[in-house]
Amino acid sequence: MPNSSFSKKVPCPWCEKGEVLGTPETEGAVSMACPKCGRYFIADFTQCKGIKSKAVRRTATENIKTITD
Repeated sequence: MPNSSFSKKVPCPWCEKGEVLGTPETEGAVSMACPKCGRYFIADFTQCKGIKSKAVRRTATENIKTITD
């Protein structure tokens, strides 16, 4: 991925200051904390928009995958 331009930008829906960057080929969605305000949101790269979200506390045994899975 050398010389890739991160042209897709998804702004934080809470503060509009933080953003997530992606390459033009990036699709799908990721959950993350805003680097500016610290609130959680879902960054949808397909539609290039942020969706307000809340943090979800998980238990220790939930959704744990190992390298052998």
